[in-house]
Amino acid sequence: EDRLQTIEELSYVPQSIPKACTVGVVIDSTNAYFEETKNKYVKKIKLVDDTYNTSRYNPHQKYSYLTVFFYSPKPEDLPNPRRIGDILYLRRFSFGKYNDSFQGHYLETQYCSWALLSGD
Repeated sequence: EDRLQTIEELSYVPQSIPKACTVGVVIDSTNAYFEETKNKYVKKIKLVDDTYNTSRYNPHQKYSYLTVFFYSPKPEDLPNPRRIGDILYLRRFSFGKYNDSFQGHYLETQYCSWALLSGD
């Protein structure tokens, strides 16, 4: 689905969502690391928006941010936020609850994409 949804809207869906779109502000990002079991580089980026953040209590989630996982055979193909406050648009990502946290996963298909914008 291409309708833009808030992170909070996505978090309330009880089952995993195979294709959804959202936008968030970057609050943390790991360096890319190689995951031998997947034979790919992995990068994790934490996002918030005005509906889902550390200032709003959510009794259903342990963490009040969305953790997004990106996978690629080459680290240069992964998003590389420059600073806290950059904006990340996620198009047709998979979303769901895993290990007490709300997560988004990049799907390696032609319909899944992302855009990183400077928060300046």
